[in-house]
Amino acid sequence: MSGSFDFSIVNLESSRTYQKMVSEYSIPGGVSGFWGWLGFGANAETHKQEIKEAMQELSQQ
Repeated sequence: MSGSFDFSIVNLESSRTYQKMVSEYSIPGGVSGFWGWLGFGANAETHKQEIKEAMQELSQQ
């Protein structure tokens, strides 16, 4: 298989919603800290709307 693929890398810290969540919920830094926090308890369900907002901000960059 050969061909090309276009992609871009987006920094999680560039989301204002993510920055607010880090501050409010003491989320450890970086992607691994975020995924660890996300998987802990009911964080994913409890903060579903904020997580969705952060991902939308990243997708619009």
